[in-house]
Amino acid sequence: MPQLPVHRLSKKFSQNREDAIQNRIHYWKRVKHMMELHEIKDKSIHFRQKMLKDQIKTNYQNEFDKIRGALAHSVLSTHSIETLRRRENELKNLGAKIT
Repeated sequence: MPQLPVHRLSKKFSQNREDAIQNRIHYWKRVKHMMELHEIKDKSIHFRQKMLKDQIKTNYQNEFDKIRGALAHSVLSTHSIETLRRRENELKNLGAKIT
């Protein structure tokens, strides 16, 4: 097997080493990018869940206020009053507050 001169070996070895370093840099850039994407997705999911939860709570509160207004300012049959009071209690249990 013929021996390559020392200067050719070191040049080839140097190029391989540079390629390996470049590959690692690109790999870590990809890893960092993927981690950032996961973090953004996680924040987006939490934001959406919070918005939906707030929307549901607001809807319950609005319904609760509407029921209290109907009970306070209108003449209703006994059956209607019982139904509204039962729904009022359900909404209190779900987190609606008297304002």
